[in-house]
Amino acid sequence: MIKSRFLFSLVGISLLVCACTTNKSVIDTSRLVVIELDNNYNVVPRDVWREKNKELLKDKTKQKNILVTLDTYADSIKNILQQLNKNNFPIYNVSCYAPHKKITNGKTNSLHAYASAVCINSKQNPYIDIFNNTIIPSVKDMQDEKRNKDYYLNRNIVRPGMITEKEAKIFYENGFTQWGGSTVWKGNLNYMHFQVSLAIAKIVTSLPKEAAKIFWKKYLEHADLIIMDPFFNQDIDEKDIQLEPLLQRIDNIVARRYNKLKK
Repeated sequence: MIKSRFLFSLVGISLLVCACTTNKSVIDTSRLVVIELDNNYNVVPRDVWREKNKELLKDKTKQKNILVTLDTYADSIKNILQQLNKNNFPIYNVSCYAPHKKITNGKTNSLHAYASAVCINSKQNPYIDIFNNTIIPSVKDMQDEKRNKDYYLNRNIVRPGMITEKEAKIFYENGFTQWGGSTVWKGNLNYMHFQVSLAIAKIVTSLPKEAAKIFWKKYLEHADLIIMDPFFNQDIDEKDIQLEPLLQRIDNIVARRYNKLKK
């Protein structure tokens, strides 16, 4: 088991593999960034900003080698991918932003619609709806080369590309503290899926770019404490989001923790 400081906050988690609608994007798409990847899913050492997004997105031969995310998360996601590659963890597919996605079997926006979730190696890390007996990808699609009949459902047999607590820790340390594979959530397991809380997603996407960058840096410094605070695990109104009160709240959380340790 992951040590207590690496336990994943699951309050408000939205597990997903979702259907698309034609609704307006829930975020400012001008803040989307394209991270280029090579054929081995190593990060290409340069940023590709909005000017090149349309070119890359229209070229279907390159679509598997790009990752669209929010500017605020770009460095964190790059760190994750670079650490995974450094550990010789194979990446077969990875996705982040998916406009208009809804949670599975639901009507609310998924965290992918906020560019605030990452899915990796969907075949090796399936979504499982235990109550409805549903597996995504399908069992047929998950069959590995050796026709192993457990279809990656037996998580005790670790094969290349399967997410374990070792990889989950890397996501956690880079801000994506909620993992769909850490426990059963309302009958679902989503081994491929990592995200921030809905509150964090709304804060980061609602604040102006520079303010969001300041907040995210502070969040990364104190994520262990922040994810335990009820305010950051609720559905908040974007209209009430302001940087200074949020930073003050975090300072208060840290101060309370410090005072407890002094006693």
